[in-house]
Parts: sequence; structure tokens; C-alpha cells
Amino acid sequence: MPLSLNPNVQLDYVLKSDRDLEDKQPTFKLKILTDELYGEFHKLLKVFKSQSDEEEDPSALADVVFYGVAGWENMGKDYSKDAMREILTVAELAELLHEILTLNELRAKEKKE
Repeated sequence: MPLSLNPNVQLDYVLKSDRDLEDKQPTFKLKILTDELYGEFHKLLKVFKSQSDEEEDPSALADVVFYGVAGWENMGKDYSKDAMREILTVAELAELLHEILTLNELRAKEKKE
């Protein structure tokens, strides 16, 4: 079965800043989203993108990213949305968001073919 058709598959992702670590790289478990979850993810992403500078909520980015991450390893804390907000920088959240979008856009293209 193609990877893109199995929504239970998780892909390991290591942030660019952690790739030089020799032992126990912090690893994120990225999800391939079902159509339903992708719809919810996309709605949250639209809300996040539409925020003005005055109303911008930095934690909203973690809300969006949380949809596409199933868990993590080697982070020193249990996985949760609150832990994600505490540990990750905005740049790291943006990197994860980019990878989630890329992963799920490839999935959508494969389904069409």
C-alpha cells in the first residue's frame, strides 16, 4: 500500500538545528492527515494566517502544528500541546509546519494520480 494511503503511518523528522547531534536526536513523529483532519488543520491554518499584528497569538502556531505531530522522542518531556509551546521556538514551529504541509500536499497529489 502506498505510504500516502495509510493515514496511520508516522514519519520521523529531526529539526535542521538538531541534525548534527550524535546521540539521541530530538525526533518528531509527523502524521499523514486523513481528509477530515486535514480539513480541520487547514481551517486553523487559515485563522492563524489571517491574524493581524495586533491580534497575533503566538500560541496559535503551536495549535496548528499540533494537528500534524503525533508525538516526539528524546525531548526530555512528555508530548503535549503545552510542552510544545514551552519548548519550541517560533522558527522551529514554522519548520515543522512546512514539513507537515509538504508531507500532506505530496499525499494529496499521489491520491489524484
